[in-house]
Amino acid sequence: MEENIFEVVKKQLNTKDVVRDILGEPVNSGTDDTYHSPFCDGDNDPSFKVSNDYISDFSSKSDFGTGKDIFNFIVAYNEFYHFISDKSITDFEALRWLVSRYHLDIDVPNYFGNTYKLPKPFAEKQTTFSLVRSAYPPNEIWTMFDTEKFSEKPNGDEIGKIKNRIDSLEMNPYNYEFVKNSFEEGKTCIPSGIKSEKYWQDNVCMQQIFLVDIDNTETVEGEKRKYYVR
Repeated sequence: MEENIFEVVKKQLNTKDVVRDILGEPVNSGTDDTYHSPFCDGDNDPSFKVSNDYISDFSSKSDFGTGKDIFNFIVAYNEFYHFISDKSITDFEALRWLVSRYHLDIDVPNYFGNTYKLPKPFAEKQTTFSLVRSAYPPNEIWTMFDTEKFSEKPNGDEIGKIKNRIDSLEMNPYNYEFVKNSFEEGKTCIPSGIKSEKYWQDNVCMQQIFLVDIDNTETVEGEKRKYYVR
């Protein structure tokens, strides 16, 4: 049976080390590290236990993390303290954070094949969608950028070379500043990361960037006029 990416990541990380990174030094250390529960205010009995591969929380007011793994812990911790995001996150978003935080050499999208599909879009299926402007840019934006920079609109020959390079490009997560700078540098963006119809995969392909083409020319009484933004 093919291993899914969650199991692959867990084998490369020590749960006790990750929790120490997040919560600091435990009250007691040993076979299990023990903490005051991060999910229960005023927890006088340090009963939040972390072993090398699982987490158990026996606090009286909360059972967050009982028998759970590191992904469940990060999702719950984010819910309480906005650790990764100011909104709720999924196990997959916790996984992506772990891969990035600990520089794991794992190509996340390649693990989502026939045996394990990436949720759409990294969350439960939705029947309705809305666009909400956030005061906070997303931590990661998945898209594809060409490697060449242009200071003016590419010509026919240059456009052909761009199309030839697309086949070697990969869809990757970038931070907001990288995306902004790439546009300003004149890099061609393939927002959905789809090179052609054959590359489309249900439940995997997605689009976070939407581009608007605003023309700056018009024809008035037979005369073409061009407008510039200053």
